[in-house]
Amino acid sequence: MDYASIDRMTDFYRSVGSTGMTVLGVMGEAPKLDGAEALEIARRFIRRAEGLPVIVGVSAPGFAAMRALARNAMEAGAAGVMIAPPNTLRTDDQITTYYRRPPRRSARTCPSSSRTSRRPFPW
Repeated sequence: MDYASIDRMTDFYRSVGSTGMTVLGVMGEAPKLDGAEALEIARRFIRRAEGLPVIVGVSAPGFAAMRALARNAMEAGAAGVMIAPPNTLRTDDQITTYYRRPPRRSARTCPSSSRTSRRPFPW
C-alpha cells in the first residue's frame, strides 16, 4: 500500500478547500482489494482527512463482505458509505431490486462519527 501517496492526495484535497472526499470507488484498484486491505486504506484516508467528511465505497461481491466493510468504515469515522451495483445487472428493475435487498436482511443503527448524529444503517 502506498501510504505516502494517500497522505499527499489527502493533504492536497484539504489544501485546496475540498469539503469532502470519496474513496474506494469502482473505477480504480478498490475492487482488487480484500476486505482487510480496503478497511486499512479507508482508515488511513479518514485519519489523514482530520475531520473532512470521507465517503467510503464498500461494493463487494457479497452482502456479508459489503456489510462488514460498511460497518467497519463507519466505526472508523466515515461520514457514509456508497455501493455500486454489480455490472451484471442490466435493467432498472434488477438494479432497484439489488438496492432493496440489503435493508431487508436486518435493520440496525450504524455508529457515526462525531460530526453527525446516529442514523439508520440498513444492514
